[in-house]
Amino acid sequence: MTGLDAGENLNEELVYTLAILAPGIISSIFVFIPIENYLSAYIVPSTFIWYRLWRAALIALLLWIVSGFIYSEKRYSWKMFFLGSAVTFMVFHYWFLWSINMVRPVRLYPLFYFVGDNSPYVLDMGQVVGLITLYAFRGEILGSLKNRR
Repeated sequence: MTGLDAGENLNEELVYTLAILAPGIISSIFVFIPIENYLSAYIVPSTFIWYRLWRAALIALLLWIVSGFIYSEKRYSWKMFFLGSAVTFMVFHYWFLWSINMVRPVRLYPLFYFVGDNSPYVLDMGQVVGLITLYAFRGEILGSLKNRR
C-alpha cells in the first residue's frame, strides 16, 4: 500500500465517520429550536423536558427518511448517514420515552408501547427504524458473520 492509498483510505474513513456523526450533531442543535411552534397553529409552551427530546427525535427521523431515499451502495457515505440518523433517532426516542416514564409509566413491548394505564397501542418507531436499518445493512452483517467462521 502506498502513502497515497493510505491517505485515500483515511479520507474515506473520515467521511464515513462524519456521515455517522452529522445526524446527531444536527438533531442536538434542534433541541434548542422550538420547531413545534412552526408545526402547530397554536403556541406550544415547552415547559416539559420531553419537548426538547421530541424535537431532536423528530429531526433525526426526518433525516433518516430523507437519507433512506437518497442512499445507495455506490454512495456509501449516504448509507453511513442513514445509519447515524437511525442511531440518533433511537437514542432520542428512547430518551424521550424515559422522560415520559418519570411522570407516567411506559411499557415497552415488541413493536408497541403503552403510556399510562388506559393507553392505546402506540407503534414504537424506535424498533421499526432499527429493524429497517438492520435490513438495509444485511449485506454487511452477513458478510461479517461469514468472515468470523
